Amino acid sequence: MGDNKPARIEESGDGKAAKKSLDDHFDVFGDAIMPQKGFTPTDKFRAKNEQKAESFVKEGQGSDKLAPFYIDGRDSDKPESKPEAKPETRPNNGRLSPGEFNRRWNNYDNYPNYYGKPGTWDNYSPGGFLNRGKGDRLDRLEGLTKPIKPKSVVPKALTLPEFRDRAIERFKDIDTNDNGVISVSELAKAVEDGDFKGQDAQMLAGLYNARETIYKNAYDLPFPWTDQGGITRQDIALVGDEIMPPGFKGLDAVEKQFDDIDKDKDGYMTRRELENAKLDSTTLQFIEKEYGDIQGAKLDGFWSGISKADLAKYREEEGKDYEESDESLVLKAINDTQNTQRRLDAFGINEDTKFNFDFTYDRIQQSDAGSCYLISVLASAARNSPDTLENLIKDNNNGTYTVTFPGDRENPITVKAPTEAELGLFRHSRTPNRNQMWVPIMEKAYGEWRLEHGDMREQRLSEKEKLAYDAAGQGGYIDTVTRLVTGIEPEVTKLKRSSGPALEARFEKAFASGNQLNMTITTQTTDSGQTPSGYFGKHAYSILDYDGEREGGASILLRNPWGEGKDSPRGEFWVKVDDLYKDFNIVVIAELPNSKKTPA
Repeated sequence: MGDNKPARIEESGDGKAAKKSLDDHFDVFGDAIMPQKGFTPTDKFRAKNEQKAESFVKEGQGSDKLAPFYIDGRDSDKPESKPEAKPETRPNNGRLSPGEFNRRWNNYDNYPNYYGKPGTWDNYSPGGFLNRGKGDRLDRLEGLTKPIKPKSVVPKALTLPEFRDRAIERFKDIDTNDNGVISVSELAKAVEDGDFKGQDAQMLAGLYNARETIYKNAYDLPFPWTDQGGITRQDIALVGDEIMPPGFKGLDAVEKQFDDIDKDKDGYMTRRELENAKLDSTTLQFIEKEYGDIQGAKLDGFWSGISKADLAKYREEEGKDYEESDESLVLKAINDTQNTQRRLDAFGINEDTKFNFDFTYDRIQQSDAGSCYLISVLASAARNSPDTLENLIKDNNNGTYTVTFPGDRENPITVKAPTEAELGLFRHSRTPNRNQMWVPIMEKAYGEWRLEHGDMREQRLSEKEKLAYDAAGQGGYIDTVTRLVTGIEPEVTKLKRSSGPALEARFEKAFASGNQLNMTITTQTTDSGQTPSGYFGKHAYSILDYDGEREGGASILLRNPWGEGKDSPRGEFWVKVDDLYKDFNIVVIAELPNSKKTPA
């Protein structure tokens, strides 16, 4: 090696031969060479030089880095000296051993001017490599390496001051009619608008989650949370402050003076009686604004006026709302949305993602919405009749999806892909991966169908039903969803009218038929919220399987739509048919004839 100052290879004569040797052995990093003892493509990720090897192989940097491994031994300060170029000794198998590779890599800094191009280490840095001639050496790398996706940066969770500032800054973009008030419709549209991303999505989720508390902060509108009223900039500026309207505090005095105000002694305070009472103007104005809500608190003689029971109930319920910190509601939604954004980023999901729907039942989990009746039917379909789901969703390749329910083919539903704010608000953060996004899409589509064509179309739409997810989350009936998803009339069995042997025979027949099935069951409604066995009351479960010979007696396998593990009432668990009667009330069975049941 002379005086240990290697020179560059000339691109003529023996230099060309050395360069050819370099190119010939470049494939030690390619997939074309059969794995041998020595340095392999897999080894580069396991050796201690893992990061270095990866950095030069990606983006086609391999040949330049290997250049110093083939040198002519000349003193670079003496160009007139031209000894024969000879490559360094290599293993007989034509591959670099991990030790040899590491030694040569660590000596790379000694070779800054390969191929006669003047430069410094910057020429050999990742940025410098990209600007160098690629030639046929780098062409060989095409197809062997994939472009490295730049690491996305998930936005930090907004602090409360940042939330207030951003909400006021984007106020005009949410208040589309520019009247200085964000109505329920305007806020719902913003949440469904996919253009609000990152911290804007966090802000919207926080605003929506605390909307019913925020609009009361300044109490500067004659209307409560309706399309005529809503959230003002003043309301947002007061988020985080402990606020209770002075008029609400005055209700304590009204309750104490009730008998004096009720002049006709009929048990109700009318508007005229209140106006004639000796009440301070602030309290009187508050009652005037809230009169309808107060007299409807107990619905005991609604048109007669405000009763003592109305007043007590209103004070109890509204007092909790005023005392509940809007700060906690805002921050919860912000953190939930950021967790969703982290998960979306981990799976590489964005507006351009093409989802591969995988109708696998054990990955389905209910969101925070009250949609157990819907998710249990979908999970049962994914387990026992996945064919019923495969043709329901159509990707329109424009960010929207059309869902055609077999039970109402006349009214297909088209929805936008769920936004970051929607996924965060309804806690779909557990399922947004490439294969399971069909669940929130179906839930959104069902909520929209319910608003347009289902059992909510004749009802007045409240703030809780403006979003499709809210509509889906208002509870429902498993037979209605089963009929819609399967397209057939389901069989509904009330357990109190069915015997154990008859039920066992029905399960046995259904699972032995070979037909595709959709089977669900609901628990009883109880005052405590729990059934005698401790199951969640008024809750829907999927029926996954039946075992007539199970130890202890014939049993069915149930799945809670919460999807939290196996051998647990919060996930999958077996229940004896004889034990169903004390906890459950309705079984819904849809059997698709002339179909083949998909194996578990």
